[in-house]
Amino acid sequence: MSSKVQDEKPKKRAIAVNATDRWVGNSIAHGLLKRENNYDDKETEIIALTRNPQSPNVKKLEREGAKIRETNYTKKESLERALQGVNTLVHLIEDDKNCVRFAEELVKAAKSQQVSNIILISFIGADEELTDVHRIAHNVEKLLEKEFQNYKIIRLNWTHQCFFYFTKSIQEEGIIKMTLDAENERLNPIDFSDIVRAIDDLVKNKEGCANEKKIIYNLTGYKAFTPKDLVTMINDAIRPGRVEYRRVNNEELARYFRTLRSERKDIEYDPRRFFPLSDFEIKKLLDLLCYVKNGRDAGKSFDDFKEITGKEPKPVDYFFKENANEFTPKKNDLYRGRYRYFSRL
Repeated sequence: MSSKVQDEKPKKRAIAVNATDRWVGNSIAHGLLKRENNYDDKETEIIALTRNPQSPNVKKLEREGAKIRETNYTKKESLERALQGVNTLVHLIEDDKNCVRFAEELVKAAKSQQVSNIILISFIGADEELTDVHRIAHNVEKLLEKEFQNYKIIRLNWTHQCFFYFTKSIQEEGIIKMTLDAENERLNPIDFSDIVRAIDDLVKNKEGCANEKKIIYNLTGYKAFTPKDLVTMINDAIRPGRVEYRRVNNEELARYFRTLRSERKDIEYDPRRFFPLSDFEIKKLLDLLCYVKNGRDAGKSFDDFKEITGKEPKPVDYFFKENANEFTPKKNDLYRGRYRYFSRL
C-alpha cells in the first residue's frame, strides 16, 4: 500500500442545519461549531442551510467556520445541492405558513442525496395536537416516519433563553408578563447549550448512553416552576428584588411581542438579535404557552437529556444569575422594597 493511501485522512462528517437565518437554527449551528472548535481533531464540518445567505447572523456563522449553502424550497435542485455530502441533517420546521410543504421537499432531497440520518426538532406534546404549532409538528413527525428510515426526534417546549423575550418589559416596567396562572401552571425549560449538547451527542454518540432504538426524546429541565417561582429566582439574581409578574391575555402578549426590536448583544444563544418577530413566530410562542396551560405533559420532567449525555441539565437559576443585568429594571428607584407578585385575569 502506498504511503499516500496510508496517510490519507478520513473524510470529515458533515452535519447540516437548516433555517439558520432564524434564532433556533442559527443557535444550533453556532453551538455545534463551538463544540467542534474545542476538539483538537476536528472531525465534523458544519453546513448552515439558509434562505437568506446575506443575513448578518448567517455571515457570523460563516466567520465562525460554517459552510453556507442557500436553500430554495421551491426548487428541487437547490435543496439537492445544499445536501450534497451531508451525513446528518438537523431539521428545523421553518417559521413559515408553508412549513409542512417545505419539510416534505427537504426530506425528499435528503433521500435523493442519501443523507444517513435526520434529527427533527419538534415540540413536546406534538402528538396531542392541541394548537396549530403542535398540529404542524405532528404532521412533520408523521411525514418523517413515513418517508425516512433513520431519524430521531428531539421535542422541546421552552428554553432558558426564551426569557430574553421579556427583558424589555422588565427593564422598562419592572414586570414580566405571560399568559400563565401565577401559582398553578408550570414551565420546565432547558438551557439552549444543553439542546446543542444533546444533538451533538446523538450524532456522535460520545457517551454511549443514547438508546439506538429510541426515536423520540423530550428535553426539559430537571425541575418545573410557576411564574411565582420565576420572579423569585429573578429577584434573587438581581437583588434587591424588584420584578413583578403580571398575567395577561393572548392579545396583550402578542401586542408586546410586536414591539420587540433587534438588540445586538454579545450573549450566546440570545434570540434578541433576530427581532422583530414575524406573526408566525408570535403565534408559535403563544401556542407553546397554551400547551403549558393545557397539555398532558406540561410541567413534567423527563430524563431524556441525561439518557443522551450522561449529565444533568443546567438549573434555570444559574441562567438568571449569569444574565442578571439583562433582567434588572432600569428605573431602580421605582422598584425598591419587598418582592411582590400579582396575577391579573
